[in-house]
Amino acid sequence: MKFGETKSYWAVFVVFLILVCSSIGQTQKQQDCRNGRGGGNPSWFNPGKNCNYKQKPYHYYERSIYLNQEQRGCKEVLLVCGTVIVRDSVVARDPGCGEAFWPDPKDGDEVCCEEFQKAVQSKQPCDPSKDADCDGILNENDSNPFKADPPDPDADHKCYQLELDVYNAYLTAGADKWGTSTAASRNARYDCIMRRAKEKCPTIAWQPHNDSHGPVKHTQDPDPDHKCAQLGQDVYKAYLKAGAKDDTASYAGGTAREECRQSRASKLRS
Repeated sequence: MKFGETKSYWAVFVVFLILVCSSIGQTQKQQDCRNGRGGGNPSWFNPGKNCNYKQKPYHYYERSIYLNQEQRGCKEVLLVCGTVIVRDSVVARDPGCGEAFWPDPKDGDEVCCEEFQKAVQSKQPCDPSKDADCDGILNENDSNPFKADPPDPDADHKCYQLELDVYNAYLTAGADKWGTSTAASRNARYDCIMRRAKEKCPTIAWQPHNDSHGPVKHTQDPDPDHKCAQLGQDVYKAYLKAGAKDDTASYAGGTAREECRQSRASKLRS
């Protein structure tokens, strides 16, 4: 069986509509937005009129600090609101220290020192002396401590696993390896990732297709070997494994089954 690639592409895209994933950590992290300044929008960012003391972080970089004949130290420092954030590294004398890891703060990067220091003391919603933008990445490992990194919507690799499972399900059903099976599995992973990303950042403009195709009666059974039925079961199980609710998994499996049956029925008529 080789499903019609064009029809399959869109029908399969419909299949992977509503992947309901498990809750995503703390409420703070649920507000993360891609490329947003401040992973959880901490209160010390974007200081308003009620902030009495604002300060732009100061950045400097000490290169080639002598340690011994073979090694040199590299020390990068951010100063903000009385807090010193340091990133140290040791490198070989030759070639020595590379470019700065952190960018220089820009105009508009001011923070509210009252809120910043309050969080340093309370550690809520995070400790900015350790993670200045509350994005879950320690300052010394963060390429820009004052700009949140986009959270990885597939950190647990469930979307990747869904792609593999759907690919294998379509292969088992007899679909073309490089056409239908690949398109179906890639659509599955893309939809999974985008839904997770949108859950973390509701302002993302992406919207899924919400078309629904019910079962169609055929004069001749297009699935005598039950491969379409098995495809539906395999997709259903793949969704459950990825964290979908039962009704979502049932809908996905049913749509996959019907798409398969309709593709076979059209070949019987031709």
